[in-house]
Amino acid sequence: MGLKLEKRIGTRMLMAALACFLPCSACARENLIISSGIADDIAIPLFEAKHPEVSVTIDPVSPLYLELAGKFIVKDDHIDLYRLNANLGIYQHLREKGYFLDLSSDESIRRFTARLAEPFQHQVVSEEGRILGVPSCLILEYPILVNRAVAAAIGLREEDLPASLIELLRFVNTWEETYADAFPEYAPFRADEASSYALAHRNPYIGLVLEVYKDTLVAQGQPLRYNTPLFLQLLEEIQGWTYGDDQDFSAKMEQFPDRSHCLFYSFQAFDDEVLKQVCGSGNLWNLPLTPESPIVQAYELECAIVNPATKSPELAVALARCYVEDCQPALRRLLCAEENTPYQSPDYQRNLDELQRWRESEAQILENTDKANKPAQQELLQFIDMQIQTELDNPYEISANAILQYRTDILPYLIARGEGIYESEAMYAETMSYTFQWMNRKLSAEAYARKLDGFIQLALAESE
Repeated sequence: MGLKLEKRIGTRMLMAALACFLPCSACARENLIISSGIADDIAIPLFEAKHPEVSVTIDPVSPLYLELAGKFIVKDDHIDLYRLNANLGIYQHLREKGYFLDLSSDESIRRFTARLAEPFQHQVVSEEGRILGVPSCLILEYPILVNRAVAAAIGLREEDLPASLIELLRFVNTWEETYADAFPEYAPFRADEASSYALAHRNPYIGLVLEVYKDTLVAQGQPLRYNTPLFLQLLEEIQGWTYGDDQDFSAKMEQFPDRSHCLFYSFQAFDDEVLKQVCGSGNLWNLPLTPESPIVQAYELECAIVNPATKSPELAVALARCYVEDCQPALRRLLCAEENTPYQSPDYQRNLDELQRWRESEAQILENTDKANKPAQQELLQFIDMQIQTELDNPYEISANAILQYRTDILPYLIARGEGIYESEAMYAETMSYTFQWMNRKLSAEAYARKLDGFIQLALAESE
């Protein structure tokens, strides 16, 4: 790191010296700007190593995505590369208008794109074969996991566990009378980071239920309608596990600060978390909305796309290429169908070597240890042997079993979660206000469902 820094400092000093003799246009430092909502610690370091004469700046992405259309229409060249959620309606709008720079001429990007599994390839390649972007992040939307250790502790067999989301709600609603007194150290459900819905509405799974309901209708090709017997039935079950006020909800969350105490849990999984925590744990629990519903697993795909108005197209494409060349092992295995090989932990051999050296050192000490202290030294060696065996048993950061579970239990059920009418913050706030009113008993379930349907129809009419 020190040499890299010295090299950059030396380059800058040289460029400053040349500035005394060259016209400004000849010595101007190139600059690329990325519009991104997250810190970019993958592609930029690789790009900077290859192009030390170019500075890269991250410009926070605007929450008002609809402003982007205007920027592309007027050919605004301030941003060179955007990181955009390919599930958003604005992405689809810009794609249909042909506003993204075609990356098909870049061989590395073309080879990588050809290996993408469906439905990812469909999102980044146009019907005419133009490559519109490079995947940079995959988010799995709140998969449901079951903690089998907790299940065993409270005496639940596999066949006793709920087989659908609506059955899970009913199971949770009987928790207090069935398990709470006997097992006060456990909770039935937790949804970490599970949207402002969970925190704002004093309910640990309301956001999850609303989203799965929407995703299931989309998967079945049905129009989004809320005033239905199924939705009203879901509301009835949700209402049964809603805390009376914010303090009650906060106290319950503090009582169970992590997922290890919860029978079921759910969280947004990013890239390597999908294989390491969701599939790697073996606790994934595919639950359809109802026993008759299809299994759906929503995801979001973020892509790096190049602004066709950029003043530095070659450098912008080179930066996009770095997302391919520096693609994380987990992300590559999630996106590319043939990436079936496990990924060994980069620290595996180093950890194993250190443990072996430690054992050899302690074994020599044992030879010179007096009889009284030998048992303690032998116990230490047994502990080191256990550590060595644990390391030998877990050589992979991404195991073959995790990849297999992803391919069999997640990939076939993936559905791109579109934001649709909820893209606008104002629209999202409006629908949340209806939910508040329903949970505070100011709206009946039927009135709440009718308000959602009326809002959807109005939003759709305005967008046409």
